[in-house]
Amino acid sequence: MLTRLELTWRLMDELIAQFLKLPSATGQIDFKLEDCHLHGTTVLALKYQGGVLLGGDGRTSGMDFRIFTDKTPKVYPVSKSTAYGLSGDAHLGIEVGKILALTLKNYEKKEFRTMSFVAQTKMLAKMIERLLPMAMQGHIVMPIFVSCQEICTIYPNGMVVRGDEGYGGIGSGSLHAIHRIKARLADNPNPDKTRAIEIMLEAFAEAHKSDAATGSNLLIYSLEESGIAIVRNDVGNGPFSMNLL
Repeated sequence: MLTRLELTWRLMDELIAQFLKLPSATGQIDFKLEDCHLHGTTVLALKYQGGVLLGGDGRTSGMDFRIFTDKTPKVYPVSKSTAYGLSGDAHLGIEVGKILALTLKNYEKKEFRTMSFVAQTKMLAKMIERLLPMAMQGHIVMPIFVSCQEICTIYPNGMVVRGDEGYGGIGSGSLHAIHRIKARLADNPNPDKTRAIEIMLEAFAEAHKSDAATGSNLLIYSLEESGIAIVRNDVGNGPFSMNLL
C-alpha cells in the first residue's frame, strides 16, 4: 500500500506526464510552447486584526494577451484553515491545488488531526519544486499560501518567502497593487477587517488600471480562527472553477 507521501508524488508525476504529453516514464517529450495556458493575473494577501484576506482577479489570458475569460477563480480553500492562490498556468495550478487538498484530507483522516501550517507549506513547496523542469519550459505555477495568521509566497524553485510585512502578492499586476497597499499601510499598519477590504479593493483597482492582464472581477476570502468565508465573489462558477474540499 502506498504511503501518503508516495501517493502525493505519484499523483504529481502523473500530472507532469499529462501536461508534457508523455506516456509515463518514456522520456519522450512532445512539448510546444504555444500549448501553454499562461496568463497574467493579480493575487493578493493582506493581514488584518484577527485574520488574513486572500483575493484574486478572474481574468485568464494567453501568451499573446488574448483574454479568454474574466470568470476564472484564482484562490481556493484547500483545508478548513488554509487557502491557496495561484499565478501562472491556471489549469496546472488548479490540479496542484487538488492534489494538495487530497493530501491534507487523507492526513486528517489517518492522523485524526490537521497538518500544521508549516508542514502544509513545506509540502506545497516540494510539489512546486517538483514542477521546476516544467517551469523552465513554460508551465509556471507560483502560488501564495495563507492561514489566518501567516502569508507565504512559493517560488518555482520551491523557495518559500514569508510575508512578515503583513501582505503578499503574485502575478503581473501585483507590483502595482503592492505599491498601493504599502502606501495605505504606512498610515495604519494594523487595519481592521473593513479597512483591509477597502485597501485590497483599491489595490486591485490600481492593478486593473495598470495591467491589461488583470481583470475587474474579484474573488476574495477571509481566513479567521472561526473559519474561511467569502468576502466578495464576482467570478461565480467559471470554466476552471473547482471545489477543492
